[in-house]
Amino acid sequence: MNCESETNQEVWTIRSFLSTVEANQLLSSVRGSPVIRSGLTNRSGSQEGLMDEQVRKSYTALVPPDIQECIRNRLLCLKGPLERKFEVSLSDYEGPIFLRYLPGGFFIPHRDESPENITRHLSRKLTATIFVNDEFQGGGLAIHSFSTQLIQPLAGSMVVFRSTSFHEVKPVISGERITIIGWFR
Repeated sequence: MNCESETNQEVWTIRSFLSTVEANQLLSSVRGSPVIRSGLTNRSGSQEGLMDEQVRKSYTALVPPDIQECIRNRLLCLKGPLERKFEVSLSDYEGPIFLRYLPGGFFIPHRDESPENITRHLSRKLTATIFVNDEFQGGGLAIHSFSTQLIQPLAGSMVVFRSTSFHEVKPVISGERITIIGWFR
C-alpha cells in the first residue's frame, strides 16, 4: 500500500491504497462472484431488505470470505492513522461490502450515520470507499460537508470521510463502477 495521500478537514484520499495488480485481481473476483440487489445493511453487516430503486440502484457482489477478510485486515491497519487524522476513537470496522453500479446505477444523498447516534458505541464514525476500477463514465462520489466535493474515481484509491456527512453516488453513464465500502466504528 502506498500512502501517498491528500487530506483536508473532512476527507482523506489515499491514491494508491491498492496496487494495479491488486485492483485487477479484485475486479476479476467481483465480476466472477454472484450478485444480489443491494439493500439496507445493518450493524452486523447483513442486509435487512431491498432498497427502493428510486433511492439506490446497485448490486452487492458475494465475494469469497478470504477476500473479504484480506480487505478487512488491510483497513484495520489504518485505524491509528485514521484516529489521528479525524480525532476520533475507533473500535472496529464494519464491512467490507463489494458493490457494482451498472449504467443508470446511483445512490441519492444520504448519511451512513445520523448525528444523533454518533455517541453510541456501535455508531459508524468514518466511511471508507475503495475504488476498484475507473473504466466508467459518471459515478462520481459527491461528499456534501462544508462544501461539495466531487471525487472522480481513480482505480486503487480510497476515500475516507465522516459517516455523518451527506454523500451520494452520481449516476453511472457507461461502464461499470466497482467499489468496496465499509465503516469504522
